[in-house]
Amino acid sequence: MDQGILSVILFLDEHAIKIGVIILTIGILTPFVSGKITLRDMENLLRSPVAILAILAGTLTVTLSGKGLGFISDNPSVVAGIVLGSVIGVAFFKGVPIGPMTAAGIVAVILSLMKR
Repeated sequence: MDQGILSVILFLDEHAIKIGVIILTIGILTPFVSGKITLRDMENLLRSPVAILAILAGTLTVTLSGKGLGFISDNPSVVAGIVLGSVIGVAFFKGVPIGPMTAAGIVAVILSLMKR
């Protein structure tokens, strides 16, 4: 294998998850910077049961993701299972392998259960 490609792969192996988290965080925060989400929107959050549920789901998702990241760091062999599970979820259940979408999915499931 070419030495340049190998050094890129080794760099990505060490830093890709951290870089990805930074990019996702920037993407999540841009609506605040662009003005799509205003202070008034933030004030209204506590008046909406759906928004409160979204806050709880977001908190749970981030907490679980943090625990998952630590677990992956301690058990790198589990990545193969995560990748396979993600492929199965995308291929057969129309899933999207992105963390913040998981929080929205949790909210959607809870809301659909509440409507029954």
